[in-house]
Amino acid sequence: MFFLIRWLFTIPFAAIIIIFALYNRHDIDLYLNPIDVTAVTLPAYIFGAGAAIVGFVWGSFVTWVAYSSKRKKIREQKNIIKNLEKEIKAANQNQKKEKNIADKLLIGK
Repeated sequence: MFFLIRWLFTIPFAAIIIIFALYNRHDIDLYLNPIDVTAVTLPAYIFGAGAAIVGFVWGSFVTWVAYSSKRKKIREQKNIIKNLEKEIKAANQNQKKEKNIADKLLIGK
């Protein structure tokens, strides 16, 4: 289901980017006024795609940071579960050993 939802958003977004690139092939000059640098001339779709990529990376970073506490909590819970499973396994082994000893004592009598 997640696969289908992901593609339902990805395909239209990719189509919009392709259409934008096809219709905006003219050159745009980028002037960095505070820094006395000569203009950079690139097609308009490069600026649009660059803005989309920067937005995607920034959004991914913000989401990653926002969920860091949840990931930490999940890691801690996994460690607790792992320790409890070890305790259960050790308790089961001890119980089997005690049962074997009790059976030997009863059979021996």
